[in-house]
Amino acid sequence: MVMPPSIFALYLPYVCTFYIASATDLLILVSSLSVVFYFFFLRAEFERNKEECIWTTVSQIQDTFDFRRF
Repeated sequence: MVMPPSIFALYLPYVCTFYIASATDLLILVSSLSVVFYFFFLRAEFERNKEECIWTTVSQIQDTFDFRRF
């Protein structure tokens, strides 16, 4: 999907598949949806890792500066 849509238009037939879009339009739509879903996946992973990293950092700070030992 890194090629420009004009190259897809050269090799794919220009018939309206669903009365409103050609095959090139459908490929662009699928590509756009995949980018949106990839963004949501990355955001969810960032949120999950952020929370895990916060708790790891808090645990390390509590273990390092534990004043209960004195």
